[in-house]
Amino acid sequence: MSKRYLTHEEFFDDTLPPYATGERRLACLGLQVPFPLTYLVTMDRHTRDVRVTTATLGPFSWVPYTMSVNIPLGDEPTVANLRAEGECVMALPTRTQARQAWIASHIYPAGINAAEVARLTMAPSHRVQVPSIVECPVNFECIIEYVRMYHGYGIAALRVVGATLDDEVLPLSREALSQLYPINYVGERVYGDGTVSARLAMMGTITPCPTFPVGHKQGWDTRVPTWVADLVAEEFISRREGDLVMAWLADYERMRLDPHLAERQDLQDKLTTFAELAAWGEWEALHAYLGIEPPEARS
Repeated sequence: MSKRYLTHEEFFDDTLPPYATGERRLACLGLQVPFPLTYLVTMDRHTRDVRVTTATLGPFSWVPYTMSVNIPLGDEPTVANLRAEGECVMALPTRTQARQAWIASHIYPAGINAAEVARLTMAPSHRVQVPSIVECPVNFECIIEYVRMYHGYGIAALRVVGATLDDEVLPLSREALSQLYPINYVGERVYGDGTVSARLAMMGTITPCPTFPVGHKQGWDTRVPTWVADLVAEEFISRREGDLVMAWLADYERMRLDPHLAERQDLQDKLTTFAELAAWGEWEALHAYLGIEPPEARS
């Protein structure tokens, strides 16, 4: 596998169109990772106007539970509300709110509430004066601990003092929740007229990495050839052992139109035994079953 090293200056060279700079340039290079997106609800301390926008977030501290959000300094009204160091609400949009989150991601002039533009419903919070968003299954009520300016962004530490959670999400598994919220910010799209809009995406399948090698490294929807290749690459089985298993699988698939063939049943039994021994981590028994010299002992 070949790799290319880039200096910081090369991140921003002129090999892309003039508008492909900053975050968009990093996205084009594959250097910008997805960031969880949240609605950020703040309030003007003087006019009491409510303002809704979007921000990327990340964990800051678990005890006390504190999150950080990033806001571009170009969103002056929101930055001013945060610098007042009062209260705010983080509300997590679901995948069904992608359009509303996209609308709220634009910077609106002071006095215009993006919640109204995006048709979001506001409701009183429990511990803070700033309202929550009804459509969001999770609303974090926060105290603004501090705000720092850093190269075009305001970074705020928000200490969570309470949260509301919809009853409907309580029984959901971690996998189901990851497919529901939050939406992720994955860069920006620049149109021919120079208009810029956020690009949003959802998390994919949760990969059960801790189960490897007894399970598929890249997720349970991964096909057997990928699992076998990973076992070979990680030296749980040898290359020759992997080739043997793949030959069994190829012959088994070739005979799929005639399931009553005795040879196909024999191959099915062989593949089942291979999968069973691997799933239980019985490597010595697996090597003995395959009858091929195993790889050298793993360190």
